Amino acid sequence: MPYQRGDVIELPFLIPGKNKTEVHPAIIISNDMVYENEGIYICVMVTHSDLHEYFAFDLTPDMFVSSRNIPEGKTKAHLIAYVLENQIISNSNTKKNKMKAVYVDKLVHFISDTVLLED
Repeated sequence: MPYQRGDVIELPFLIPGKNKTEVHPAIIISNDMVYENEGIYICVMVTHSDLHEYFAFDLTPDMFVSSRNIPEGKTKAHLIAYVLENQIISNSNTKKNKMKAVYVDKLVHFISDTVLLED
């Protein structure tokens, strides 16, 4: 599996309300079993947008393994995508950092609490 849970990658995301795709950083939140069984990664988008702050999970430098190439902004818990490996944009920013496992777990819990669970 070339990519792993927590890796920071770049993807084209379909932007709600704009009907177009834009390249954004993303964090892989799925585990190895998802890739081994389906050949996909589940990712959450990173953005600078202040829209829909309820869904925002702020990112800080201490959440990442390296102090370099930290994605700036926040993840948006409702902007989740599954992607094939060939959809990941391979460039100088791809896979140069990784979110620490404890923060990936916190992010996944945040997504579950804000997007998947009923009030």
